[in-house]
Amino acid sequence: MRSLIVLAVVFWASSLEAQDRKPLKEVVKEAQDRCVIVKTLNNQGSGVIIEKNRVLVPFHLLEFNSPVFVDDMPAKILAISTVSDLVLLEVETKNFSRPLFGKVEPSNTIFYVGSPLGLRCAVVFGQVIKVDNLLYTSAIPQTGFSGSAVWLLNGDMVGFMTMMRGDKSIGGWFSVAVLGWNVLEFLKENQEDR
Repeated sequence: MRSLIVLAVVFWASSLEAQDRKPLKEVVKEAQDRCVIVKTLNNQGSGVIIEKNRVLVPFHLLEFNSPVFVDDMPAKILAISTVSDLVLLEVETKNFSRPLFGKVEPSNTIFYVGSPLGLRCAVVFGQVIKVDNLLYTSAIPQTGFSGSAVWLLNGDMVGFMTMMRGDKSIGGWFSVAVLGWNVLEFLKENQEDR
């Protein structure tokens, strides 16, 4: 009898937890709404709206003496981390608050939204395959996805895609991202008093 009561409580708690979650379709739509196309004179990639008028892009996308455009609007560089491959830009955006940053573990299902080859806000799903100082995922990378936020299915941001690794000799490619906590630390270090 006691095990039936415990089972009923666990089932009830998990059903309440499921009711609190947004449907995946809404989570993906919000991530797509945060996605932007970033261009310099010779490069193009993705970026993510972190909060109103603040966009995160990869450092490797920038070029010396080249303007940066976000969705064809000129952007101003606010902060750079060459070590983490992060750049914070100021540009007029939609009004978003900062996303929640979640904890990620191997085997978590993730997705990212980016603009490979100018294909606006494409969605790719995958699994976390390793977490150390970086986040490694099975999501199939393409040129132009650099600068995509990595999201858990609950809508928490857990990383920022910066590169792809692999080749035909090992049978494929995988994505590498800066961990969400490192992104959050970068944002805190460069937060303006508002």
